[in-house]
Amino acid sequence: MVSVVMPVKDAAETLDEAVASVVGQEFGDWEMVVVDNVSADASAEFAREWARREARIRVMEVAGTIVDALREGVAASRGEIIARMDADDIAHPRRLGRQIGHLEARPELMACGTAVDIRRRDRSGGWQPPLAGFGRFAEWIAGLDDPATLARERFIESPLVHPTVMMRRAAHDVAGGYREPPGGWAEDYDLWLRMLEMGMAVENLPEPLLTWVDGDRRLTRSDQRYSQERFLAAKAHFIARLPNAAAGFWLAGGGPIRKGLGRFLRQEGARLHGVFDVSPRRIGESWQGLPVEHAATLSQARHGGILLGAVGLPGARDKLRGLAAAAGYAEGVDFFLCA
Repeated sequence: MVSVVMPVKDAAETLDEAVASVVGQEFGDWEMVVVDNVSADASAEFAREWARREARIRVMEVAGTIVDALREGVAASRGEIIARMDADDIAHPRRLGRQIGHLEARPELMACGTAVDIRRRDRSGGWQPPLAGFGRFAEWIAGLDDPATLARERFIESPLVHPTVMMRRAAHDVAGGYREPPGGWAEDYDLWLRMLEMGMAVENLPEPLLTWVDGDRRLTRSDQRYSQERFLAAKAHFIARLPNAAAGFWLAGGGPIRKGLGRFLRQEGARLHGVFDVSPRRIGESWQGLPVEHAATLSQARHGGILLGAVGLPGARDKLRGLAAAAGYAEGVDFFLCA
């Protein structure tokens, strides 16, 4: 029923623990496709040893990018449900069973992720708590436990933790599957945004069912496609394709997030009307030829268009959400928070 697709690149130190966590699942109707992406270490040998011991595991080799590995792994898999797993993470024993049960009980759901327990390894191999920013991210992910909330907050961050995702093969295929994104951003975020753009229902289970290991070699830390700039480019690309994008956009907030988002929206050909800010010294000025107004004056009836709250801190997002609601904006329709 479930195909677990695991790309591997030089993960000999963590692969055994990751594979063992899948083999130890309480749910048993699964296969696992391990895709070795030309590892320079013993990853492929370790994976093949697992395949000799466990008939549900198959190993293949693919030379190319992470997208090549994912596409080939999915194509080689046979399950009607695709589950993702990374070679440096640990699935909790109930993970597959809880997720497949959730999808069976909710046929309208096309995919679901889970909350995560984020940990770091110290030099001795022991566990350490996550950095503060990752802790806030984990709390946010756990709160995206219904499709409406996840859809309206999809431009804050990637709303699904990739190695926790379980999705219906049909939904993956209809959305176009994994691809090399046109702007060189994260391949997983690109897929989630395409699924959500098509109106697919996606949510997270609030139960942490994966230990997500934050290591120095993780692609999210070392690959440019996962940088904040590329994420802003991805957000702008899909924001510019919103159904009511022709009405234009207002930006609320300050600093590099607003500036970067505005720059990428213009590159996408979006029409920008102006900026809302809370700093008294900026009111009445212009930014990139756009008028700067005070955030207290924003009104949907007066300004029209789509309001984008380009702020990074959770407290600032909550404040702006309240101002937008009082001004008549509907979050997820003509108001979106971005970070």
